[in-house]
Amino acid sequence: DLWQRGLDQLDGDFARQERFKGRDVQGRLALRQGQVSTALTWFGRKRMEAADHDENGQRELAWLLYAAALTGPVDNDGYYAEECRKLLADHPEPGSGNDEVLYLLRALAAWAWRRRDGVAWEVLKSWLPELKTRLYHHQDTGPVGFTLSYLYLYQQASGENSALPDWGTIG
Repeated sequence: DLWQRGLDQLDGDFARQERFKGRDVQGRLALRQGQVSTALTWFGRKRMEAADHDENGQRELAWLLYAAALTGPVDNDGYYAEECRKLLADHPEPGSGNDEVLYLLRALAAWAWRRRDGVAWEVLKSWLPELKTRLYHHQDTGPVGFTLSYLYLYQQASGENSALPDWGTIG
């Protein structure tokens, strides 16, 4: 791969940071190719290195849980879900656009749907007012839209009936 070969010719902090950022790119590419184990390895490796790059690893946790939810079960997926539930139960303030909290919400919603996890649903239900508000912002609504879509699927499968935004506003 051309990108990696270019980085191999560089050294220093810039190259180190670009290699780190590229781990999730490699993970997403592996997922698209159906190589789930490889993808999880890339996301896990990046998460382990996050502190060395002044990051908290939550975006990587979101990718680990999201991939596990949609393709699993996989090793440690219950651990990823539990950690994500705990983080979101404290209602961290999401930023704008591509905020890691929004990706954690999406991952946990996919998990709730695929595993019919009522505990995850309860955590997510407490986020509905925030999700509804963010759906109408002029920023990237992708993570919010997917989160609400997975919650619709969860409700359909579980018989739960909480007020979600009108389906037409999500699509």
